[in-house]
Amino acid sequence: MCVLLARVSDLTPTPAAEANSAAAPDTVKRHHQQIAPAPLQRPGARPKEQHSMSTQQRNHACLVAVDPSTADILRRQTLIVLEANHYFFEELLEFGAEAQFALSVIYRDAFAVLDAIGWSPNPYAGTVDVPLTDGHIDQLRRCGHDLRVTNINRCDQFDMATNQEAAAIRADLNVDLAAAQILDRLFSDYARATCD
Repeated sequence: MCVLLARVSDLTPTPAAEANSAAAPDTVKRHHQQIAPAPLQRPGARPKEQHSMSTQQRNHACLVAVDPSTADILRRQTLIVLEANHYFFEELLEFGAEAQFALSVIYRDAFAVLDAIGWSPNPYAGTVDVPLTDGHIDQLRRCGHDLRVTNINRCDQFDMATNQEAAAIRADLNVDLAAAQILDRLFSDYARATCD
């Protein structure tokens, strides 16, 4: 669901509109039929063509079917996205409206995913259609990168690890590798869904 707010200037009558309101009813009716209303925008927004390429833009979600094991990985990584961006809220009042909106998009996309798959694992859940956006996929790609880099860093710990520590490191490596592979499969599913 997309909700747009009107600018105050769009709601304030112009001198021409006030003159038309004093005209005969037939003139007013023809005037409203000939002129389309101005498009509604959120407060503080610049026209679409003037947006910065670095600012996250709200885009429409694409529904992707996600099985329970993928949902578990997606839930964890989406929570990591929320946690990774939390510190921006400490200085939120210092941001301009555009930056505040960009941050809200990250959180809206993440909350939409969590609402769809559930906030906690459900052993009886089946396949779920999850609303994914380009912005959230970008955030998840960063998570996938972090999973791989973390695994590379853990390999350095094998030299000084005891057998028990090495077994724990291998277990962590396998979990992270499986999560990265599931994310890669999700990215492919998303790419196919957006091309259809």
